[in-house]
Amino acid sequence: MKKETGVYFLKISEKKGVSTFDNFITVTELCEIVRKGSYSDEVKASVSTKNDKPNPRKLNLILEEKGFQTRNEKAWEATEKGKKFSDFIQNKSKTSEKTIYHLTWKKEVLEELFL
Repeated sequence: MKKETGVYFLKISEKKGVSTFDNFITVTELCEIVRKGSYSDEVKASVSTKNDKPNPRKLNLILEEKGFQTRNEKAWEATEKGKKFSDFIQNKSKTSEKTIYHLTWKKEVLEELFL
């Protein structure tokens, strides 16, 4: 749309408080940001496997421990504290025709967790 109209609607949406997919990333992507960032070795290890790969399970547990999310029977849910940093995105399952929802995060949540 920007090319055709000269208006960047995603930027306008962000200013109006409408969430866009570009603003939110998966827990695995958050792990990668930490692992490649200027965080301490201890923090990097806290979101990595023994083979130095991202470990979203560990980061999900940290998000839970710090009060940003909770686990219901099927999925993670943002708490009141986590809502300003998170959003659900709808996706199609890779293994079936089922629609699934993922809790995604703004990268700013890392500052709340580790700084």
